[in-house]
Amino acid sequence: MRRLCIALVCVPALAWAGNDESLSLGDDAALKGNAVAATVGDGSSLVYNPAGLAGAERDLVQVDGTVILLSVNHVPDLVTTTAGDAGDGSFAGLSSLPTAASLVLTLRPDLRLGLGLFSLDSSAATVDVPVERDGGAWRVTTTGEDSIYFASAGLGWRAAPAFRLGGSLSLVYVEELGMATAWSRTTEGGTTEMLGLGQVRSVSALGLTATLGAQWEVAPGWHLGLGVRAPMVLFLTALSGSEVTSLSSTEPPSADLNQTDLLEATWGLHQFRPLRARLGAAWKSGRTEVTVEGEVQPPMGAGDLTRERELTFNVRAGAIVPLTATQSLGFGAFTDLSPETQPESLIESAIDFYGLCAGWRLDRPHGIGPGGKAPTLFFRFTLALRYTYGVGHVGGFEFAVTPTGGMPGEIRAAEARVHDLAVHIGSSVYF
Repeated sequence: MRRLCIALVCVPALAWAGNDESLSLGDDAALKGNAVAATVGDGSSLVYNPAGLAGAERDLVQVDGTVILLSVNHVPDLVTTTAGDAGDGSFAGLSSLPTAASLVLTLRPDLRLGLGLFSLDSSAATVDVPVERDGGAWRVTTTGEDSIYFASAGLGWRAAPAFRLGGSLSLVYVEELGMATAWSRTTEGGTTEMLGLGQVRSVSALGLTATLGAQWEVAPGWHLGLGVRAPMVLFLTALSGSEVTSLSSTEPPSADLNQTDLLEATWGLHQFRPLRARLGAAWKSGRTEVTVEGEVQPPMGAGDLTRERELTFNVRAGAIVPLTATQSLGFGAFTDLSPETQPESLIESAIDFYGLCAGWRLDRPHGIGPGGKAPTLFFRFTLALRYTYGVGHVGGFEFAVTPTGGMPGEIRAAEARVHDLAVHIGSSVYF
């Protein structure tokens, strides 16, 4: 019993959506599968590589959103019994969310300022799994939400005609909510045992991180880019939660009820994410672009608010090809591998994602007459489709079918398959 309670308390939320690159935060990223370190030049530079601020075509206002996110999760054996019964934890979810809003302004010819709000991760899901057979019934229900937001400010400096440097500082807001219930009823030889457990846990926190970057045109048309994000550190954390457990038996007659409440707000430093470094290379000729990128995250030990994370590598590639003077197509492929270790509680996950994307960009120039800052301004519209396939494990549970007066089952890893389909819409004004 105690082991089950600990397992549920340790779960901050139901995290089956993506890993650290589950969303695209700008038009360039949406068109090229986030392979942007070498050539990014819009507001998303604040997150990916701040040197790109100095490479922006003009001052701009940019708004991006994932308007449709369909997630289909297949976990046929999420809840099982020692007698071989299985409960299907498969489910589908549909959501819509803004991902980025940013502003890039010129301070002087070689220096640009960027300001932005970004949703790096947002997911929500509910899973309800019943299992029944002669002599017993079992059920596990979990629901969770988690989000990470950045409020960022940064500078991009053109240190030389072919070399740019940049840096950004981001205020981080983390919000997680997890709820879980589990109950079982087993009958054997005239003895019936019932288990009931309910748990709620909420975490909200503020933190900081910084990103530094460089972009270099090493030869005409050939570009390199390096973006390094410092470890994400939380400094103010609010944690609340409660747990109620009950166990009853008909032989001998007995009942037990236990309740625990938690409410705590603390100042203190907690590392929430490790350092991330992305190195990219690109070839550009006119409006045609081909880019590749690799990323590494070092391992990180488990903490009060985090699971252990392993050394992780990811690769991305993308291209943009012009169709007409005002239209372009983009293509990309990427990995988003899980840094998490094998799941050990309900409901943790360790799922590797592999994805493809394709999109269309439209630029519409408009003359603004003599005397303006620029002879024209132009509106940019981006529409992109992103498909991601995930394979790995989530935390499942196996119930014992025979009453023992002790532990009613054990945590085990359940195989999972995930299909995500997202539609990205972006709109920018360059002036």
